Amino acid sequence: MSDLPDTNGEVAREWIEHSRTYYGMAFGARGQAGNKVAIRSLVSAAEMAIEAVYISHETYFPRTHDTKELIEGCPDRSIDRLLAGYPAEFIEEFSINYLAPYIRDRPVPEDEFDACRRFAKQVLTWATAAVTQSGE
Repeated sequence: MSDLPDTNGEVAREWIEHSRTYYGMAFGARGQAGNKVAIRSLVSAAEMAIEAVYISHETYFPRTHDTKELIEGCPDRSIDRLLAGYPAEFIEEFSINYLAPYIRDRPVPEDEFDACRRFAKQVLTWATAAVTQSGE
């Protein structure tokens, strides 16, 4: 028996909405500070979307900004189909981008921004479907 509230579906949907907000913020920050803040927003969007899936499964998620760790422990393994299109190195680099404003000494190139944007959007789309299905 879980000690999470019975409203886990509602909470998970709220987290999806927060994820969408972060995803949108990335476009407002695009081009500023060498895309570093925009990239961080994309990583936050993906993380929150994955965390929403944990919530919808009444599972605690690790308190981390390591996207790879969140993915590895994700209770909905349908995420593996999404990951099949990405090399492991991409996922690791994506995680590192959370710290980009603090550790990068170079701007984020547009092609790297676009790759991160596509990944974050795919994660958000997957998570939205996973949360919806788990609530049915």
